[in-house]
Amino acid sequence: MYRFLTKINDEKKAVSIYSDSENDTKFNVGYIAVLNPEQLLLQNISPGGEYDGYMWLRVENVFRCSVNGKYEEKILQLGRTKDRRGLSLKVQQENILQDLLIYAMKEKRLLEFVFLGGYITGYILGFSEEALEIQEVNEYGKIDGVSCITMGIVDEIHLDSITCREVERLKDLDSFDGKR
Repeated sequence: MYRFLTKINDEKKAVSIYSDSENDTKFNVGYIAVLNPEQLLLQNISPGGEYDGYMWLRVENVFRCSVNGKYEEKILQLGRTKDRRGLSLKVQQENILQDLLIYAMKEKRLLEFVFLGGYITGYILGFSEEALEIQEVNEYGKIDGVSCITMGIVDEIHLDSITCREVERLKDLDSFDGKR
C-alpha cells in the first residue's frame, strides 16, 4: 500500500482513503500532505468540496485507496469555486505524529481522536510514545474532564476539521451555555 500511496503523492492526485475495516463504506478524500512507511497526513476535502482539516492515520490501517474515480472528480468539481486553503502545517516526514501533536499543543488547537469505534475531542496536555493526556471538550465547546488514552489504540487524529472548528467557535461564544 505504501508504494501506491507514494505514487499518488508524487502525482499530487486527490485520493479516497479507506481505513475502517469494520465499515468499508467510510472513507476520506483529500491530498496526501506527508507520508512515510508507517504514517500519513491527509489534507481532507469535505463532501461539499471544502477544506476539512488534516487527518493523521497509520499506513497499515489503509486497506483501500481510490484515485481518478467519479466521486473524487465530483468532490474536486464542487471545490473549484471554494477556498480549500487551510492551515499551513509544517510536518517533517520522519516525525509526522510528533510534529502534529507538538503543533496542536503549541497553538492550542482542538483535535479529534478516533479509537475503538469512538472518539474524544480535546486539547493535548501531554504525550509520550505510550499515551496521550487530553483535556476533553464536549460538542458544545465546554471543558469536560481529562482523559489519558493509550497511543496504540488511536486510529485517526483530526486537526482543523469542520467539526473541530465548529466546537472551537462554540467555545469562544461566552453566551452559549450548551443546554439548548
